[in-house]
Amino acid sequence: MQVESSGGVNLYSLIDQEAGSSPIGANGVFFHPYLQGERCPYWDSNLRASFTGVSISSTRGDFARALMEGVAFSLRDCYRTLEEMRLPVKRIFLIGGGARSRLWSEIVANVFNRPVSVPTPGDASFGACLLAGVGIGIFSDVKDAVEKCLHVERTIEPDPAAAVRYDHLFGCYRRIHDALAPIYGTRKEQ
Repeated sequence: MQVESSGGVNLYSLIDQEAGSSPIGANGVFFHPYLQGERCPYWDSNLRASFTGVSISSTRGDFARALMEGVAFSLRDCYRTLEEMRLPVKRIFLIGGGARSRLWSEIVANVFNRPVSVPTPGDASFGACLLAGVGIGIFSDVKDAVEKCLHVERTIEPDPAAAVRYDHLFGCYRRIHDALAPIYGTRKEQ
């Protein structure tokens, strides 16, 4: 297969296709994205990434979808902190490379059961530039910078049936975390 750098297929598009071939819930495969421990909401450096629910019939698509769903579940897990603090959230924006994936954007909208907006340009460096512009007086404040420069490329509405399914799966995701966290805490003792 010829990769994108040599005029071939975009590998991220292939991952999206593979993930799209797997149903909601990735045929029972879950991914916890704790590659460097986890900060919010657990503040536990011992946590590690894991795939669970893998069987002999698990496909590459199941792994790809589980990865996308796991990152979305992790974001929702962090969001619980905002809810507990009763901080108002008016809109959810997705930025960065992952936001280019329509499938992942849909997964996030369904996991949160809220509309998700993808701005253009949509990377963290753009936000840093806006803040710099406020700092040097190009914009009067952050609100002014956003109003003048931020444009929404697309907004993804949640699918009610998918959101119900993801709400159930999020509970499973959290129970798996709760079951594995004590095991990861003892790994240094071995």
